[in-house]
Amino acid sequence: MRLDKLTLKNFRGFAERSFEFQPQFNLIIGENGTGKTSVLKGAEVALGVWEMVADIGEKRPIQNEDIRRIPITAHVVLMTFEPQHPVRVDALGLLYDRHATVSWQRYTETRKAQKKTLIHTATHIPWETASQIPPYTGIKGSLRERVQSGERVELPLIACYAADRLWSEPSEPVEPNPDEKLHLSRFEGYRDCFHSSSSKRELNRWIFKQDIKALKGNGAGIAYGVMKSAILGCLPHSKDVVMDYDLTQAAIVFEDGKTVLLDDLSDGQRTMVTLVGDLARRAITLNPWMGAEVLQQTHGVVLIDELDLHLHPQWQRRLVDDLRRTFPKLQFICTTHSPFLIQSVRPGELIKLDGELVIEPTGRSLEEIVDLIMDVSSPERSQRHQEMLDTARDYLGLVEEAKAATPERQAEIQREVVRLLARFTDNPAYTALLERKGILTQP
Repeated sequence: MRLDKLTLKNFRGFAERSFEFQPQFNLIIGENGTGKTSVLKGAEVALGVWEMVADIGEKRPIQNEDIRRIPITAHVVLMTFEPQHPVRVDALGLLYDRHATVSWQRYTETRKAQKKTLIHTATHIPWETASQIPPYTGIKGSLRERVQSGERVELPLIACYAADRLWSEPSEPVEPNPDEKLHLSRFEGYRDCFHSSSSKRELNRWIFKQDIKALKGNGAGIAYGVMKSAILGCLPHSKDVVMDYDLTQAAIVFEDGKTVLLDDLSDGQRTMVTLVGDLARRAITLNPWMGAEVLQQTHGVVLIDELDLHLHPQWQRRLVDDLRRTFPKLQFICTTHSPFLIQSVRPGELIKLDGELVIEPTGRSLEEIVDLIMDVSSPERSQRHQEMLDTARDYLGLVEEAKAATPERQAEIQREVVRLLARFTDNPAYTALLERKGILTQP
């Protein structure tokens, strides 16, 4: 599965807009309110067609909050916000066959039910797209039937992580689950895939089970090793993942000898461990027959809002390359405000929602990225520092003007100076230095 192009119509803040994506990494930037999260939500709807292809049980229809609403006014008075229909999501990319580019559409339509008008999501899959899906391909049986029969069918990974993915969740002991057999299907890799939360609880339970299997020599070594290598490869200064059986909680062993429980990791560390761990867990569940190569061979699409969440700049600088290396065949579509992440992407991988992209970030300094790509002027100085410089320039201009001004104008200049320096009364050294230039601030 892969998204090459996405067109949104009447979707959230977009009347109509198209986006093109690169096959491996895509980084969406823009000011707050420009629609970064909305692009990811539209991509979720496009990926939701997989429920119809594979019967995965996880649905992502067009929801009420996805419908674009416009204000209606009368005589300059706001009257209502009216929903706009049809809401439409058009997608172009790879769906079932990894070698055939196809298109599909999802849109809203109305229907009558018990004297009410209901809005639901319809899906249109053109014949050329449907022809790539069993049984139209000539392959006997549906995708689910082939998986259930034990066929080594490759299942694409789908995961969508919102900006609230690290909100606190209670730590719970790992208890025996009488329904464990119900959760051993390969399709469990799709559970909650459209509202993933980087679940520490699920990751902890998975590590616990694998650790027990490894101790019993029950064949869990490969899967457990894949998970560990993924986490350790993306978590700086870590060297092992272990299980504390007294607390039934996984822990990270660091190079300095410290062992830290998942609960006690910093927010940035937990962000990396749970994100990478969740992706690895899903890939292993979906395609266990791939063995040690499962992370290198699994395809799919991953959506991440605020990729830099809680991460120190040192970690931000390596994050994109770590994800590329660990999951080389996954397509990432992410949002960010971090110039360090922008600096990491390759030509064509940056999508700017507010204005044109005047330069590619490859090889650019942080100052150039912040100024020319993120439209922040004078990035080398803080906003207050810049205001102080501007005020000093204005002050010195008034000094020169006062030398040849009339008494009346000099009085006006004194009042202007008082107003000019009023914002910086908390910095007496700054105001005293300017006053020494020759204008008294008191008439």
